[in-house]
Amino acid sequence: MILSDLFIATTVDQKVAQIKASFDDLDDINLLYELNKNNTVYSPSEIKLAYLKKLSSKWSQKKFKDSGQTKTNFHLPLAKDTTKKLKKIAAFYNLSNEKTIQKLVDKEYKENFLDENGKEIY
Repeated sequence: MILSDLFIATTVDQKVAQIKASFDDLDDINLLYELNKNNTVYSPSEIKLAYLKKLSSKWSQKKFKDSGQTKTNFHLPLAKDTTKKLKKIAAFYNLSNEKTIQKLVDKEYKENFLDENGKEIY
C-alpha cells in the first residue's frame, strides 16, 4: 500500500492509482515474494481482479454523472406554429431542437431566477 507521507496524491487520477495499489494487499504477500524470487510472472488473484473491475466501473459512472452529460427523456408536445418557430431558431443558431430548447430555458432561468451574483432568487 502506498503511504500518504511517502506519496502525496495531488490529482484525482493519482488518488485512484493509490486506491488501486492498495488492492495489492488482497494477494498473498508471501506468494508474491516467492514468485519474484523465482522470476515467475505474477497473475493477480480473481478477487483482486473482481474488485478492480467493480472499482473501475463505479469510477467511470461517477465521472460520467459528474460531467453533467446525464439527460432525462422528456416528451414535449408543441403546437405546429411553435414547432416551426423552434426549427427556425435552431437553424439560425445551427443547433438541434433539443439544444435550442435547452439554451432558451437556460437563458430564461438565468434572466428571471438568478440574481446578479448567480444565486437562485426563488
